[in-house]
Amino acid sequence: MTQGQTSSIACKTFNMAGWTQDQKNSIPIVSQRVLEKPPFNTVLRVSSWSNQTGQICFTSILDVGSMLTEQNYLTEYGVWQNEIAVATAAEQAKSAEIDLERKTNDFCFGELAELDLRVDTIKLSVANDLSTASTLAEMRTALGKMNNIYAVGFKKLARCLRTLRR
Repeated sequence: MTQGQTSSIACKTFNMAGWTQDQKNSIPIVSQRVLEKPPFNTVLRVSSWSNQTGQICFTSILDVGSMLTEQNYLTEYGVWQNEIAVATAAEQAKSAEIDLERKTNDFCFGELAELDLRVDTIKLSVANDLSTASTLAEMRTALGKMNNIYAVGFKKLARCLRTLRR
């Protein structure tokens, strides 16, 4: 806006024939998305809108009527709905993975006494393997087995703790 210009109201009325209620209700969001992208690259403040009449008005001196068309609105609406669907599917997959982890990870369920017994059993098994190793090769094998047991246990514990955050 140059010096001396004042802001005014610029409106666009969409022909909403055949639009779903969601398309009508999304007029402010999708219109802003259209205007923020090339070739317009502009952010305008919505001053009013109606999902009944299809009119949206901005505080602007720009000709939004020529910038917003039914076609670019519907195209952007489709892009936006696709983004929502992808994000929803990703969240559902993540949620299903977490639910499965909670159900199958034996560190996520069971009484404390059971978990203590499991840890003590692992500890005794490792101690036995180490005490019976009499050669360097047997010691390496025992240490490798111990390392693998601890790695699996820590991973299970970490995965179980991660599911508790949700």
